[in-house]
Amino acid sequence: MDPNAFRALLEGQGLSRDFGFSVDVNIGGGTVSQVLAKGAALPGRNIDNLVAYVYGQEFQIGGAVRYANAASYPIEFWCPSDGAIRKSLETMSKKQFDWGKGQSGNGSVTLKQISPKSGAGASYTLQKAEIRDIGPINYILDGTGEVVTFTVTFAYQYYE
Repeated sequence: MDPNAFRALLEGQGLSRDFGFSVDVNIGGGTVSQVLAKGAALPGRNIDNLVAYVYGQEFQIGGAVRYANAASYPIEFWCPSDGAIRKSLETMSKKQFDWGKGQSGNGSVTLKQISPKSGAGASYTLQKAEIRDIGPINYILDGTGEVVTFTVTFAYQYYE
């Protein structure tokens, strides 16, 4: 197959691009929906291998499941000029840690890929999610006017 035909074949497949990613956050009774994220990686999953011996035969059995970055999962958000998204996330963070109301550990973060062809792509929901860190927003007096971002770090138990 010549290179041009191969490229046309790839373009026709609608391959995933490194843009087009929205996030829904539901933590501590608060919700932020359809926020465009500047950057995040889809979560990884690893199943440990266990070796079991039965009558001299070796069997490979799936063991513990481990989710990559489950304790520290960062998502970088664009910061709108009114700061509403960050304020909502800060409120969620405070409510999740209010032990008297029992909001801790029941949150979710849904990552949605946006397909250039159909608009809807794959979706992954981080279950039992909590906010661990809301990073700073760096404003620079003599900056270039570039849109600022901030990073929120989540912890989660598993994804679906």
